[in-house]
Amino acid sequence: MSYNYLINMEPILINSAKTAASKMTNSNAYPAFPEKLDTRTFKHNLEFGFIALIMACTYVETCLNTMCRALFNSTSEDLRTGNAKDKIEKILSPSSIRIKELKASKTWSDYMICLDLRNDFVHYKSNFSYDPNSVYGRGSIRKGKGGKVDIVKFFTRNNMEEHIDNLSRLIQELAEIKDLKINESISPVIPDVSDKAHDYICKTTSNS
Repeated sequence: MSYNYLINMEPILINSAKTAASKMTNSNAYPAFPEKLDTRTFKHNLEFGFIALIMACTYVETCLNTMCRALFNSTSEDLRTGNAKDKIEKILSPSSIRIKELKASKTWSDYMICLDLRNDFVHYKSNFSYDPNSVYGRGSIRKGKGGKVDIVKFFTRNNMEEHIDNLSRLIQELAEIKDLKINESISPVIPDVSDKAHDYICKTTSNS
């Protein structure tokens, strides 16, 4: 038996990120001793934070691919090359002003932080070290293009949820600039492709 269906990955990814972040706690320290790292809680937050981070960054790249298909009729082969930053510049081209404005925004800086951390985790090469000057005494610090990040503070529920919201806002801003519609209510799995196939991001009537 064969099934006829379409999977929209974008809502699955962003919902998975939000669900994982909701399972985190707001601190990695002992409640009674805020200066002392609670390693069990930190391990818990790293596990769910890792899922949230990966899903949120993958959501952004998946949305960028969908935007490129909608705007430029890009094929799957076309989308195999170029990183997320290249695709954003392609989407905003030829407006260099828009690109500069975006790169000066908090949504962009948050995305760079998340992308750097995502790359460090996915391509792990002992990138994390201990900083004896951290408030926790042994807070893991990462230095990179996204800046200096204390992952003990980064992997908490409120912080992770804020970054997920900002990554969602980045996609919303790109869609608005290019007059694209985000179908947030679309089902992740559409059973009858021939009758109900719709993209999560598509052209509006005005730019069709």
